[in-house]
Amino acid sequence: MDELLRFVCLYEPQEDGEKLKFMCNSIYLLNCPKNNRIYSLKDLSLDLSWHAKSRTLYETLRTYLPLPCLSTLRNLTRVANNIDDTKFFSSVFNATDERNRGCVLIIDESYIKATVAYRGGSIFGCPGKVATTFLCVLVKCFFVSKHFLVKLLPCHELKAIFQFEVITEVIQQLESCGAKVVALINDNNRVNQSFFSCFKAMNQSTPWIVKSPVDEN
Repeated sequence: MDELLRFVCLYEPQEDGEKLKFMCNSIYLLNCPKNNRIYSLKDLSLDLSWHAKSRTLYETLRTYLPLPCLSTLRNLTRVANNIDDTKFFSSVFNATDERNRGCVLIIDESYIKATVAYRGGSIFGCPGKVATTFLCVLVKCFFVSKHFLVKLLPCHELKAIFQFEVITEVIQQLESCGAKVVALINDNNRVNQSFFSCFKAMNQSTPWIVKSPVDEN
């Protein structure tokens, strides 16, 4: 099994790289106890898109793949007890010691099928600008096991300045509720490169250390 994992991880031709990464991750998760499986944001985004297409399909896939259970997906996406976001965030961080309120934002853009749906007399989606991706923002606390999805926005041609505005709004909201956002994590695609250029570096020799967009000092 270990040799198979090493082979799949090393063998990544351009056309099959993502498929092999998915296979490698699935094999790894299969070898983990169910209660100890840790899913990446990319995994969860893909799982949510599958579940959104068909709950029956998702349940069928779970019999063959180590996918998170429905309660895990609901815990990530539901608003707790129907309260608004600010009240929920405040309840999370007020129950945490001040020294443990440091957290990171994990940002990911996940591709989805461009669709306009007609259900119950309503049109879902914008026919002129059909969403092709989701912008996902996940909060992960440093020293406690708290993590939750903050934003899941459908996007048509995601722009760096829009992403910067969304993240600034998220940081502002979280910190008003007691959190301390100390880092951002995402991949190095072109949008994210432009996104990070919107920040002001504290020192030119360390461009990865930037000033918080909500810091007025």
